[in-house]
Amino acid sequence: MSFLGGYGHLILEGLVLTATLSVVSALLAGAIGLLYAMLTYEDGTIAYALRGVFLIVMAVPEFITLLVLYFAGTLLLQKVFGRDFELSPFWGGSFALGIAYATYFGELMRGALKSIDRGLLEAAAALGLQKRQSLALIRAPLAIRIAAPGALNLWVSLIKDTSIVSLIGFAELMRNTTVAARVTGAAFEFYALAGLIYLVMTYSSNWFLGRRLSSPGLKEPHTWMSI
Repeated sequence: MSFLGGYGHLILEGLVLTATLSVVSALLAGAIGLLYAMLTYEDGTIAYALRGVFLIVMAVPEFITLLVLYFAGTLLLQKVFGRDFELSPFWGGSFALGIAYATYFGELMRGALKSIDRGLLEAAAALGLQKRQSLALIRAPLAIRIAAPGALNLWVSLIKDTSIVSLIGFAELMRNTTVAARVTGAAFEFYALAGLIYLVMTYSSNWFLGRRLSSPGLKEPHTWMSI
């Protein structure tokens, strides 16, 4: 890889930041999405209102969500902390991706919660479990197992969508690759390398997490695609 020249460290730095951004965004999406699902799996005024908000976010492209939340968040925080305050592109990007993917994960979990066999819930009630206990001990754990394949799909998509955070100046893999390609003129080589890195990241995630999320008796592990 002679074309790397002195830019190998730039690609490596972008890879590390992309991985970190993916993990932080996924944790935010998981926490927000799970809370949303628990508040909306049963009908009610709050549930309808939250579902309406999430539907709007789902209908907007992720890069628009990123730009709106980043710049609106910056203006809001500047009013609170002063004009000199600058929102970090890392945290702005993490929050925006977390919100965007929380909508998908939240709907996935809401569907999983609603799909639990009512007989199990009736059995839990017969054993004296309160509704919240039943949700925490029976319904939620089963729903997570049901939603696991879809969640793996979302994780793979999230890794690829971290590239849009370069729009706000975050030096992740795609931005650093673009810098290296422009300076050296080896655009094909650098972008091909970036594509290979994304392939390794997504497929290794699929291979590792797919086996961790699979049930012991399942012949085939969860996968986001068949190869």
